[in-house]
Formats: sequence, C-alpha cells, structure tokens
Amino acid sequence: VWTSYDPLGVYLYNLKDKSVKIIRNKLTSPAKIYGNRVVWSELIDNKDGDIYMYTISTGEVKKVTSNDGKEWAPNIYKNNVIWFDRRNTNADDSLLLGDIYMKDLSTGIEKRLTPEPSVRDNNRGYGIYGNYIIWVNINDQQVYAYDLSTSKTIKITEDTSIVRDPSIYESKIIWSQVSADNSFDIWSYDIITGEKDVLVDSSSNLVYPMMYKDNLIWIDDRTVQTSGNEQLFLYNLLSQEEKQITGLDITDNPNLYPNSKVIGGYDFVN
Repeated sequence: VWTSYDPLGVYLYNLKDKSVKIIRNKLTSPAKIYGNRVVWSELIDNKDGDIYMYTISTGEVKKVTSNDGKEWAPNIYKNNVIWFDRRNTNADDSLLLGDIYMKDLSTGIEKRLTPEPSVRDNNRGYGIYGNYIIWVNINDQQVYAYDLSTSKTIKITEDTSIVRDPSIYESKIIWSQVSADNSFDIWSYDIITGEKDVLVDSSSNLVYPMMYKDNLIWIDDRTVQTSGNEQLFLYNLLSQEEKQITGLDITDNPNLYPNSKVIGGYDFVN
C-alpha cells in the first residue's frame, strides 16, 4: 500500500494477481497496512483531520475518528490504531505539538498515551508493535515507550545527542542518533534484556530505520553526489552484508525510476 500525490490517492497492490487498486482518491497522510486493514488520515477543510480505515476483504471504508482538531498519520497493529492528535494543544502553538492517541477497534475505547503534547505529526516519529507504542518526545529529544500491559511509560534513551525516527519490531526499538562526527548512526534497545547498542555506524547519515526479522533498512545520503538523491539500503544483521535497494536499474518495470527520490514513505514485511 502507498500514498500518491500525483495523482492523489491511496493505492493497494495485490502481490498475487499484480493488480493495483485505488481505495481513496483524496489527499491523505501515508497509508499503513496490517493484515486485512489499511488506515490513513484525511484533511477536512484543509484544517482538521480524521482517521479512516479500509477493509480489504469487503471493500468497506469506515471513519475511525470524528473528534474536533487534527488527527493525523495513523499506524495500526492488530486491533489497535494510533495517531497524532492536537485536541489538547493551543491553536497558536508554534511548535505544532500534539499527543498520541490509540483506539481499540474491538472495543471502540479511545485512550490518550502521552502525558502532555510532545509529538509532531510525522508518522516516522512514533510506532506500534505488540504491547508497545514508541515515540520521540520533542521537548527533551528522547525516545519513550508506553506498555499497554502495565499502562506505564518507559524512558528508553538518556542521551544528550539528537535522536529521531524511532521504530519497533518485536522487542527491539531502533532509532537514528547523532554520533561524534555529526552523522546519524542507527542504535537499538532491547526491551526484554535492556541491552543498548549501535547497529550500523557510518560516516553518512542513516535515517528512518526499520527492522524486520534480521533485516534492517534505512535512507542513506551517501548516494547524493552520484545519483542526486538519497537512497534506500538494506543490512542483514546475521551475514553483516549491506546492499543498496533503490536507485539501481534492477527491474524491467519502466514506471520504477532508478533515480527516484526516497523520502521515508516505505514499509516492508519480508
């Protein structure tokens, strides 16, 4: 699933029959998919926003939220949908901060997860997996996690350097962090063991990291001088092999441009 701005819409690609279906023809936030459901947000009168969900098996589009204020950039894991919400923020707030809210689709119960407005409306600034919702607190530039099983918030990082772009897979939280040479490296924290480590150390900037099983992907700016754009790289933690996966002529599909710019709108599962 992906979001397009020209033409506008949310698109769904079927891996079996290789068909593409447009499921929404409006300006939306990046769409997210889990199982049979796709979620996104839409602006209302170019101001407020609501969360919508598409069920693949039925083709039904349903509004998930209808509160006052901006609700933007949702993510989904099983029955839980999270999003950025500005209902508790003053309209003249220059930082444009908000909270993270969650709705359990099975019960309809909605819950505020952040104790104060401290998150920006960037869906790469927060994530969800299992019982954990993670985010970067803009006020102190640190990574936090909320445990749904205990209703407690945990501070993951205690660093003076800038952190950004957290994501989570199983028990591993990963993020980008400024190193001594002022470039962004990729760090990880294991919720179960408490172990914190550098996963990838580079002289280039590594941002928007994501993990699935033993594979790690990120956007890398080492290719700017050669291709003119940042590109997507993949690293296998077991083999320690790294490869560039965008910006290369590795397909016969003329609609996949080899030097297209990657800006963070990606996801992967295997």
